Amino acid sequence: REYIVVNPIEQFMIATGKRQFKGYDDYDELLRMQFDLETEGLNPQKDCISQIGIRTNKGYEKIIPVIGEGEEKLKNEVKALEEFFLIIKEIQPDVISGHNTENFDWYFIDERLKLRESSLEKFTENIFPHRGIYKSKKQKVLKLGGEMEYYVPTIMWGTNITDSLFAVRRAQALNSNIKKADLKYITKFAKLNKPNRVYVPGKIINDT
Repeated sequence: REYIVVNPIEQFMIATGKRQFKGYDDYDELLRMQFDLETEGLNPQKDCISQIGIRTNKGYEKIIPVIGEGEEKLKNEVKALEEFFLIIKEIQPDVISGHNTENFDWYFIDERLKLRESSLEKFTENIFPHRGIYKSKKQKVLKLGGEMEYYVPTIMWGTNITDSLFAVRRAQALNSNIKKADLKYITKFAKLNKPNRVYVPGKIINDT
């Protein structure tokens, strides 16, 4: 039960000691960007994005609000997404990460844009060189001990997109003391939560 199956690339890097990012002695030197969506609900077919939070390990912080009502809010949602992607273009992170972003945040953005006869890839193809950000057409496997979970990865040329939920799920496969994988729980479990952190219930986070 202590055994974890990793993909061939990871096996090669472990066996040889090679690193994915050449010239870096410490991964803290990388520019890592975390983001999170706040939404009005869990259904992208009817629930609008209300906020986009961005933070990097180099001190950049930004909250992009989506304000207004009705059609005005829908237009502002598109403007907020454009601002979000322009920030990514400007700061050029080495890694973009979040918690449950592969199965929720990126998917939610893609579905909201499809309602406007666009998509994640179409919306971003004129912002980024080479190709826009897109959801792969092939599923990947997250191996968790004797179990497997499938997900559709988000691809961005030249940038690593990761999901911290996957790391927690792998840890759960080895440590039965980890009861849940949500971000609020795991930060407390790992003693990473700040002592002055205030948790706001999702239903009132926009008003707060």
